[in-house]
Amino acid sequence: LEEGRRTGLEEGRRTGLEEGRRTGLEEGRRTGLEEGRKKEREIILLMNQRLLEEKRYDDLERASKDDAFRERLMAELFPEPSTVPRTK
Repeated sequence: LEEGRRTGLEEGRRTGLEEGRRTGLEEGRRTGLEEGRKKEREIILLMNQRLLEEKRYDDLERASKDDAFRERLMAELFPEPSTVPRTK
């Protein structure tokens, strides 16, 4: 009886740990994706503001339609991650 109880507890712990890891990984992925999307939106807004300040209206219009061009503009305006201004 005691052996069965001990075996049951061990199996329960193992199952609980596996479920906890799985849930944690799913939540971590979801949180990471949300944070990445938020940061990307912030950078695009900063890029748009900078293009407007520099009166680069044609570049702003093209960036709204052309993903590759937008990526090149972001690399031009923010060549290093440290050059991306911080937002609140």
